Amino acid sequence: MTVFKILRWGMPLIALFFTIQCGRFDKQEHQDKAPEKSTEEKTALAPSSASIDSLVSSKLTRITTMRKDSFDLMELNLSTDGGVAIVYGDSSFPIHCIFAHFFGETYNAKSRFFYNYNDLVFVSEMTEQYNVPYYVDSARARELGSEPFDHSKSDAVMVECYFSDGKIFRATKNGAVLEKDSQEVSKLEDGFRRLSSELRSLPTL
Repeated sequence: MTVFKILRWGMPLIALFFTIQCGRFDKQEHQDKAPEKSTEEKTALAPSSASIDSLVSSKLTRITTMRKDSFDLMELNLSTDGGVAIVYGDSSFPIHCIFAHFFGETYNAKSRFFYNYNDLVFVSEMTEQYNVPYYVDSARARELGSEPFDHSKSDAVMVECYFSDGKIFRATKNGAVLEKDSQEVSKLEDGFRRLSSELRSLPTL
């Protein structure tokens, strides 16, 4: 009789024990197989200059494998003296980054826009301001009473801006950090957002 009582009450307890243990194994196996979030997802969750730098570096490392579309900016009325935009993308993201080179009478600018999904996260722009318009040669300079064009006398300015939710949260100019609430940063924010919108509206994009 004692044996039957043990079996009667013991078997359900043994079954319950194995059910709990199997549940633990299944949960652990599910956790092991859960895919790790990508760098881009982490950047979207926790924007910072360090995470955005990592994202930009990742895109630059893979840029040779991306689809590349080129556009004449002068034909699209985005530049008066010529320019070209190159859009990099792939099947997962139509636009990873856009590199644009603008030419003007008194300057040229190389702008790079980087995106996380559809959000602008980083812009770098190198601008060269010429000493005089590029078409002023020696003969023209004598007529105008000025010096001729000399590329070596150009003033170079490098600007880097980090964005989150459409707003600049860090900006540097030639390596110096700019005040986030300054008028200069506000102008950079408006200008880069407008230019980004125009470049993203290029044909076929």
